[in-house]
Amino acid sequence: MEGKEYLRQKLNTVGNSIKLRYDYYEKKNNNTQLAIAIPPHLMKAFNSRLGWCSKAVDLLGDRLAINRFKNDNFNMQTLYDDNNSDVLFSSAIKGALISACDFIYIYKDNDDRVRMQVVGGKNATGILDDTTALLKEGYAVLQRDPKDNSILVDAYFTPEYTEYTNYTKGQTWKTPNNTGYCLLVPIINEPKEGGKAFGHSRISRDMMNIQDGAEKLLTEIKILAEVNSFPQKWVTGLAEGTEIDTLKATFSSMLRFDKDDDGDRPTLGQFSQMQFSDHIKMLDTFVSLFSGQSSLTRDDLGFVTENPSSAESKKAALESLRVIAGKCQRDFTVGFINAGFVASCLRDNYPYTRNLVKDTKIIWKPLVEPDASTLSSIGDGIIKINQAVPNFFTSENISDLLGIESSEIGVESNGLFDFEATNS
Repeated sequence: MEGKEYLRQKLNTVGNSIKLRYDYYEKKNNNTQLAIAIPPHLMKAFNSRLGWCSKAVDLLGDRLAINRFKNDNFNMQTLYDDNNSDVLFSSAIKGALISACDFIYIYKDNDDRVRMQVVGGKNATGILDDTTALLKEGYAVLQRDPKDNSILVDAYFTPEYTEYTNYTKGQTWKTPNNTGYCLLVPIINEPKEGGKAFGHSRISRDMMNIQDGAEKLLTEIKILAEVNSFPQKWVTGLAEGTEIDTLKATFSSMLRFDKDDDGDRPTLGQFSQMQFSDHIKMLDTFVSLFSGQSSLTRDDLGFVTENPSSAESKKAALESLRVIAGKCQRDFTVGFINAGFVASCLRDNYPYTRNLVKDTKIIWKPLVEPDASTLSSIGDGIIKINQAVPNFFTSENISDLLGIESSEIGVESNGLFDFEATNS
């Protein structure tokens, strides 16, 4: 056992990295890049913000929705439903995509009901068991002071007990844990070996770097637009000592210059304005780079093409995002089943062995809701497959495929989909 202080120091080492990701997600990142020809105070005054990193998280996270649990012999679905499952799942998924790993804290309330609460990756850590993806020991900050972000209440988790500390009251107490597992369960995005067992953030360094460059470029465009709105003028041949009201010369539509005593008159001119074409091309390059890194389309980033994309091209553009989403579903399935299993052990006050949930699965909703044409093509395919392999598709797996609950009337016949009745 490494101990509470070790885990607390470990959390401090990763806290800045996670905070940086949340700053980019919430568009609070401090872009301090300097321009060669623009003073720092102008860069600060015209600073721009882009929401590309938050788009990369939201457009993926919003597609990940759990439909139901399959082979749920521990009745995990009820446990999650009792804890506002829609909000809990969404919060844990979004948090894991941002910070690489979120946690579900499990406890019993005063009425002896099992409660599940999402704790962000910036407030929790632990020692991971690579085999089960559960924690050998864990640490979580449960409450912080909103003024100075200091710790008010934290908890240290072991398979035998949970130790709470209230720093305001100066109290420490232990709660027995009969489950045999830490009551803090990680939800990990893209776990990998080599020091990255707690996963990778969806907001990569490449994405942040590209967004920084695009924001700096937008700032320069804003400054350039401001300068071009008041183009610089010049005048030669004025008599010595002649003064010009520069503010009047800037806003006046007509200026008057009389000839001098020798009959000479001044020559007026205006410097040519800078063009935006090079900046727009560079911005287009940044859009393409970020699109490639995030697997989002240009339309997703707010750059609509002149010719609308066809349905086939949109589907092809989303194919890489489908692959990423499928990987996320497999990763998050492990975490949510682990959390439901540990909650079941706490509910029953019994240390079940984890192999009892080896057949439990999570059925996710389709990444894209099927439209009328998709339903029609899928229906034709199901009929042909069931003709070749009778009863291959049933109402249950068709519902899982489409993400639509089947009607209880006229859909099932002895537990199977009655295609002959629907086609007669």
